[in-house]
Amino acid sequence: MIISLIPFGDAAIILARGGSTATALGVHALTAVVVLLTGILQLRISVISQNR
Repeated sequence: MIISLIPFGDAAIILARGGSTATALGVHALTAVVVLLTGILQLRISVISQNR
């Protein structure tokens, strides 16, 4: 889940340098959210399978 910080950082860099807000949020921030949700789901599945 820590890996999701990279696309958030990319989005911050784009915004700080005056880049397109649509690109920063639409591509990089969305990617970060998807990576974060995937990590959460993987952890949840791991916990569920260990409890069986």
